[in-house]
Amino acid sequence: MYLLEINLQSTALGIVMIVGVGIIVILILMKNPKENQTGLFEGRGAGKVASKEENASFMDYINQGNTALSLFDYDKALENYQAALKIKNSDPSVHFKIGRVFTQKEDYKNAISAFRNVLNLNPDMLEAHFELARLFQAQMNFDMAHQELDHALQLKPEHEDSLKMKIKLLEQTQDYHQALPYLRQLIEVTNSPTRYQAMLADYLTRLGEYEAAISEYASLIETDFGNRLEYQGKVGQAYFDQGEYGLSIEYFKMVLQEQNFIQDQEYLLHIKSQLAAAICNEGVKHFQAGDFTTAISHYQEALLYDNANPDIHYNLGKALARTHDVPKALQHFGTAMALNPHDVGSCYEMALLQDEKGMMEEAQANYERVLSIDSRHFDAAFGLGTLHGLQGNIDQAIHYLTLAISINPEDVDAIYNLGVALERKKDYNKAIKMYKKVLSLDTLHEKARSNLAHIQQVKNQ
Repeated sequence: MYLLEINLQSTALGIVMIVGVGIIVILILMKNPKENQTGLFEGRGAGKVASKEENASFMDYINQGNTALSLFDYDKALENYQAALKIKNSDPSVHFKIGRVFTQKEDYKNAISAFRNVLNLNPDMLEAHFELARLFQAQMNFDMAHQELDHALQLKPEHEDSLKMKIKLLEQTQDYHQALPYLRQLIEVTNSPTRYQAMLADYLTRLGEYEAAISEYASLIETDFGNRLEYQGKVGQAYFDQGEYGLSIEYFKMVLQEQNFIQDQEYLLHIKSQLAAAICNEGVKHFQAGDFTTAISHYQEALLYDNANPDIHYNLGKALARTHDVPKALQHFGTAMALNPHDVGSCYEMALLQDEKGMMEEAQANYERVLSIDSRHFDAAFGLGTLHGLQGNIDQAIHYLTLAISINPEDVDAIYNLGVALERKKDYNKAIKMYKKVLSLDTLHEKARSNLAHIQQVKNQ
């Protein structure tokens, strides 16, 4: 009984002490209500704790705002979120919701302000940085968009949306090299890496890093077999762009071996066109090496894939002319001109070939056609002037040879031929001037020296 009485007394004393301390704490709080509330509130300003009723109202406003937003009633959503903000002004999530509403309303100025408020309250809120980047992108303020994305990626380097937007912004400014590390990072973290690996290969191609691009495409051919024909075509194009026409031909033909699986007819035509161009370019190599027969074989094969390419007909015409097959050469030059009426090269080659074969009227017509397309075409002006001179049309010869010299003032043949035309017109002073100019450019030009001596002899008689 004694011990029990002591315990009861101790308990009573403890209760009295707790009550006393409680009263003291309440008095202190009443005196200094701002000094110990910092861990208890969520944004009522300088220390005022939201009551249960206010918390309930806050959630009601938030829920009503969310409902209105789902119904695209942006004004009502904004009204409710702003009402919630009056209860908890320093809650970053409310400012974020308001920023989203202003974004939907395309009120970018107020949206940016709202997201800035979010970051003032929580500088590490990645989503706010990302939303600001989107807004700056919409305003074409790419520098600020990059800045916000950099903040977002510092917070979370693997953030897919930020990586995608960063890449998109860099692509808009064609800064493919700077986009590469972000693209490689995205490939590492995304659930659909093949799409971005193909984009990486495309960027590498644009940058001229063909071997790296080909390596990426080769990997995609293995991992994304369903799209292998597209990737094989890309490899062919990469080899084409770096002048490896033999390998380019090999890959383009791989695609065509399975052309029955290609639904996109436009893509199929593109592959055939590129294959034809590659075969033609391979033919040009043989032509330049003097192997005209092999060049002709390549050009004829190229036409099997693209018979409507004027450049192939032009090159085939040139090769045929070198092998003295004039009729076929003229035929292909004519086809090239029919496909491209402004094809100066084919028109001139046809005129030259006709000129060499004595087809004067046809040659004259085509020289004139060249000059109607390109009035500063030296070779056509020279050819036409010389042709008129041979036909005895001296005034016409002088006209076109003068034009040729105005285009190329130091061409010895044009100056000499003009001298001959002037001499035939008995305009000796001008002829002498031309012959002397020839000799100033070529001291060993015996015809000019002989004609000059003849004129001086005539003048002395």
